[in-house]
Amino acid sequence: MKPQNGILVLEKALRLLSRFDSEHAEWGVTELSRNLKINKSTVSKILSTFESHHVLSKNPENRKYRLGLRLFELGSLVAEQMDLQKVAYPYMEDLNRKVKETVHLVVMDGFEIVYINKVESSQSLRIVTRVGGRLPAYCTGVGKVLLSALSPEELEVFFKKNRLKPLTPNTITDREKLKKELAQIRTQGYALDNEEFSKGLMCIAAPIFNYSQKEIGAISISGPTHRIVEKNLKELIPLVKDTAQRISRQLGYNGQGEERRRV
Repeated sequence: MKPQNGILVLEKALRLLSRFDSEHAEWGVTELSRNLKINKSTVSKILSTFESHHVLSKNPENRKYRLGLRLFELGSLVAEQMDLQKVAYPYMEDLNRKVKETVHLVVMDGFEIVYINKVESSQSLRIVTRVGGRLPAYCTGVGKVLLSALSPEELEVFFKKNRLKPLTPNTITDREKLKKELAQIRTQGYALDNEEFSKGLMCIAAPIFNYSQKEIGAISISGPTHRIVEKNLKELIPLVKDTAQRISRQLGYNGQGEERRRV
């Protein structure tokens, strides 16, 4: 019964939030209660909860509610990701043509990586992934690149919330060893996943920055270990890094973020 009640409250909260638009920028408790046909006490509790999380803010002059900065922040993230996909795709295709391996575009959500786009390898033996799919960050090349951008405080939160489970014999499960690798990734500007997530799979990843010099995603190539090694890591790593840098420049990046990574 409790989960059902929770779902009903959530549904009411979302209905309430959807009432805010360009024509109705502010709402009072009584107005919303009448419009939604929800009792005033419930509306007041929902509004107060949203206000405490900065989803809504209260106009001190008329005590009506309007959309808060938290929604602006979330909307900016969505727009940023849409821009990232649009800008990155031609460069992903170009990299795919050069290396003949699957190219991924990834962002971090919490402490997981999310595939937001990919260009498949044309070869019969290739990695199987799904756009929208999630993986742990600590055992993937793209994930380690994004973890390497975290502050020491954020990294400690990551370790408290995540157990480093061994997925293969190569998975890094020691906290200090992973910290050392992340420091090296920050210095060199790329990460490798050498069969850490899946046996027989290798990945080369590099960070993507935006106009505010913030690391917002990563690009990678993935393929069978024997094929990546045969193609020569010394040739592939610069191609992945160069692609990431070209995408970053298109997003307004000027190089300062990379300098901060080395400090």
